[in-house]
Amino acid sequence: MPGYKSATLRKLEAIYNSLPKIECKKLCGRTNCGPIHGEPIEAKNIRESGFGIRRAPFVQINELTCTYLNSEGQCDIYSARPLICRIWGVAESLKCQHGCVAERYLTNEECRVLMKAVHDL
Repeated sequence: MPGYKSATLRKLEAIYNSLPKIECKKLCGRTNCGPIHGEPIEAKNIRESGFGIRRAPFVQINELTCTYLNSEGQCDIYSARPLICRIWGVAESLKCQHGCVAERYLTNEECRVLMKAVHDL
């Protein structure tokens, strides 16, 4: 059924929607996006959002390049990106180096709680 999301994916979306907002300038891909660990539910979200799971980097900048960066160094799965990517720029300890400012910053404890919530889905 098109557009249908399971209860678990709706919970994941609710977690994502709870994050502080930030207007991203999309400048950090080449310098900050490396291989990441995502939870199985996040891989499912990526697949069900119409994106495939990539095993090899799409753009080989170096061996630590995220597999989802396109040739412009921007995220091909931005709308379905995992939590660790979403907290970049909105966490106290992961503030943007390119001048993007979050409406508020998450504490390390808030980040830990959010990561555990996603892990537990």
